[in-house]
Amino acid sequence: MKAVVYLRPEARELAEKIASGLSADLFPHQGDLAGLFSRLFTTYQNIVCIMAMGIVVRHIAPLISTKDKDPGIVVVDEKGNYVISLLSGHLGGANDLARQTAILCGGQAVVTTATDVYGYPAIDVVARKYQLVPEPLPAVKGINSLLLRGQWPRVYTDLPEAREWFDGWQSPIICLDQSSTVKKGTVEGETPWQGPALLSKGESRCGGTTPSTAVYVTDRIVPGFTGLYLRPKRLVLGLGAKRGIPVQALMDFIHTIMAANGLSIKGIRALATYALKQHEPAFEKLANTWDVPMYCYPQDELNQTVSDWGLQKSGFVREKTGVNGVCEPAAVRAAMNLAQGKGVKLLMPKTTAEGMSMAVATWL
Repeated sequence: MKAVVYLRPEARELAEKIASGLSADLFPHQGDLAGLFSRLFTTYQNIVCIMAMGIVVRHIAPLISTKDKDPGIVVVDEKGNYVISLLSGHLGGANDLARQTAILCGGQAVVTTATDVYGYPAIDVVARKYQLVPEPLPAVKGINSLLLRGQWPRVYTDLPEAREWFDGWQSPIICLDQSSTVKKGTVEGETPWQGPALLSKGESRCGGTTPSTAVYVTDRIVPGFTGLYLRPKRLVLGLGAKRGIPVQALMDFIHTIMAANGLSIKGIRALATYALKQHEPAFEKLANTWDVPMYCYPQDELNQTVSDWGLQKSGFVREKTGVNGVCEPAAVRAAMNLAQGKGVKLLMPKTTAEGMSMAVATWL
């Protein structure tokens, strides 16, 4: 969502032109500018401000959080001569927004991020374009610094289409093995999936093998690697639990099993469960905390999925709920809904502990 804000009546015509061109909502200043910025900051992904840059800086300063959460903010003078990318140029999209806005008003886009100035790609631009989540966020700086030195990180991935995401890069793209399936997780379980060892120094103009010279595009955790991951968020958690389970107990259970199986919490795209559990407070709290949707399926769909996929059947679950299984078929069903025709697989079979169960499905 985009918003255009202007202060003075003299800027109205320009504001309307930009708002129309960007399909943005228009907000004239009507007294409480601080309150307006506060509301827009948490509601809109992009904000164009037609006013002096100092005014914008003073009002957004208390609102700024981190680059993966802040909206992209652009400032335009009232004549449309200059369009300045002010905040969150890459992940927030302010650089692209500045360029789009400059075309609409016939002005000059002002972009100051170093990779753009020197004409190099940026890893967080790739992340934004393909909806990948950088983890840990500070590692983005190391990869972009490498690119600014004219070197290219090695990219490791278990996604076939990721090669296209780095089209034009001189980085070697190393495909990880997709064939292994995560085994049933336990608190003491090992991580059965291993990424390949980082390769020794090779092609010229490529970085070495330290964490700051490699990027892993995967939802898995590679043992020993402490550098930048780009999480495609393709993990669907199928959940089951006894009524009234404490949210902290459920969260601890998920964190423990995910870590034991080498899967990142940052890779979670959605939760899934039985329709009768859709108002379970712990499930709703998790979905809100992680800002992911929760898909709930009726008895007939879950039972059909169990049958079609040959999934585990539970006599206990059937006795209590009327379905042959919850977490596995719910995870698979939701992954099928999200996969857009891609192949789906049950990545982690059902795991249980103290009245809780979970399974993980993904797509290729």
